[in-house]
Amino acid sequence: MKPLKDSLNKTISSLGIREKLKEQFLINNWENIVGSKLYKICRPRKIKNGIIFIVCPSPLWVQELTFKKMEIIKKVNKKFNYKFCIDIKFVPGSLDEDYNKVSNLDSKEEYSFDYITIDKSEQNWVKNTVDSGNIEDEQLKLKIKNILEKDIRYKKKRKDLGFLICGECGRYVKPEEYSNYNKMCLICYNYFTKKRMKSIMDMLEDTPWLCRKDLEEYYNDLTSQEYNRIKKKIKDKAVDEVYKAYFAFKDKETEENYKWLKNSLNKYVFVVSGKKPDEIDNSTWQKWVKSLNKKIYEKIIKNY
Repeated sequence: MKPLKDSLNKTISSLGIREKLKEQFLINNWENIVGSKLYKICRPRKIKNGIIFIVCPSPLWVQELTFKKMEIIKKVNKKFNYKFCIDIKFVPGSLDEDYNKVSNLDSKEEYSFDYITIDKSEQNWVKNTVDSGNIEDEQLKLKIKNILEKDIRYKKKRKDLGFLICGECGRYVKPEEYSNYNKMCLICYNYFTKKRMKSIMDMLEDTPWLCRKDLEEYYNDLTSQEYNRIKKKIKDKAVDEVYKAYFAFKDKETEENYKWLKNSLNKYVFVVSGKKPDEIDNSTWQKWVKSLNKKIYEKIIKNY
């Protein structure tokens, strides 16, 4: 293992510890974020998927604080300097709870892998990784060291049980949650598939006359089913844009709405004909527009 400078940050992210650190920061700075008045009647309990669960002393306060939700969200996001919180859920409970327990950094505390040994090279990697993080808090350093060691034991155990490692995120997953063809877990596979499909769709929206063969230069594994599915989405989107422009122009026959309708029709013709702009003559253009909707055709010809 190589003790790279960013190993600690990468490991913290992969273990989900970064969010726990942010959760702890929120809890420690809650009074400073929301002010002393709100601090006396509500405290953050936990954060999940951008949603902060806030405890209040009674159901009455839950109802009252609901009206201050947007105000609290703005204050939290201002403190983090990005959209850290997307929503808040208020729940009744005790404000006297030890909130440090809520934000436990050790995500695998319920499991024990202490019987699995860590060799010398792995111990050195843990030490060098923690040291490279330049962390001043000794307790936090010890906590992260324990987490890294536990994670090594955890992965060894999973490997012994036949789990497979994802080539992207590094997680060990069950064989049924693994794509052998792509050598990655299904979560990563689905993510990259969506990202790839979006990239292809963006390319086809910019140059809708490209055929599947043209795209093979960039995406040699693109299937005809995928290509047809993307083309259909682009066609549906183009048709929808034509009708929006048509009804806008029908309502107000302004030059701006006319240009909108004309441009959306051009885009539609490029998509359905598969021809480049210089390959489309007037008769081809009219044929495709007329086949879409005769009323739209007559409206655009009348004002041509």
